Amino acid sequence: MNKNGKRKAEQLMLHLANKLQHQSNYCFVLLNKLFWHIDNLHYAKFGESVTHFGYVKKPQGPTPDPHVFYPFIRKMAASGWLKEVEEIAINGRVQKKVLALKEAKMELFSGEELKVIERVVSEMRNFTGTGASEDSHTYTSWKVAKLGEAMPFESYSLTHTVPTPDDIKWSKDEAAKRAV
Repeated sequence: MNKNGKRKAEQLMLHLANKLQHQSNYCFVLLNKLFWHIDNLHYAKFGESVTHFGYVKKPQGPTPDPHVFYPFIRKMAASGWLKEVEEIAINGRVQKKVLALKEAKMELFSGEELKVIERVVSEMRNFTGTGASEDSHTYTSWKVAKLGEAMPFESYSLTHTVPTPDDIKWSKDEAAKRAV
């Protein structure tokens, strides 16, 4: 993760935690899926992720690479930016979550990034961790990856449907635009 990606990841973490931490459905699993969708959707639209985290397949769905993500969270907690907590959910399970102790600096994000962030939050804010996990399992990118395997951004838009002539033309046009 580059320096700019790290700064944006920190601010995105604070923003998501601030926005959702008072909702009963907010948990670490939902947070992981929000990061995954935000980064992948932004990559699909603009050719670059927001945070530059890498993602891997885990049993509960895609997650930022745990070797990077968990130390990242611990460092934010040690810096006084976040607090990690465990709570008993309505279903009796222990839910882990992070609570923001600071406000996010949203001015670090471009207009396009903000639109993607708010779109994903709006679409997923009412998901439970289980619902977000089940939703992520419907993506071909999750289905074809092996447990623990990296899930490249390019795989987010994979589909089992046969491309139409319009799809093929669009792909060729997009490839031409991105050619160096």
